[in-house]
Amino acid sequence: MGYYSRLTGSIKINPPLTAAELREHSWLTKPEPLTVFVSVVKKRVDTDTGYTVTLAGSEIVPTTEDEFKVNNLQTELEGIAAIPGHSFDGYIYAYGEEQGDIWRITIRDGQVVEEKPKVVWPDGTEHEVGR
Repeated sequence: MGYYSRLTGSIKINPPLTAAELREHSWLTKPEPLTVFVSVVKKRVDTDTGYTVTLAGSEIVPTTEDEFKVNNLQTELEGIAAIPGHSFDGYIYAYGEEQGDIWRITIRDGQVVEEKPKVVWPDGTEHEVGR
């Protein structure tokens, strides 16, 4: 189950996923029906005998800029985080239907972490915002 949200932002993959990893986890590069997917950079390298093309999965990005039901974001990111030998830097931000419904998600130390913002009032008191 999920509710309608709009996603923005990106999470960089360091080092980028290799062509072999992209083949092994081919679901990562197919935007539909995923919430996020791995953006693939193709690089053509000219050589004396022709050229080669390398593929690298450089970042995790939202499937669309439109609002949609965010059902499997956590599960999808956990699948990407489980690929050994990579670190991640950045956030996917989610904006829900209701005013003030904002949160972000990242991959830290191999774990998917959801964070909700807090409002800090002038007197120093805090209030959690979001769902």
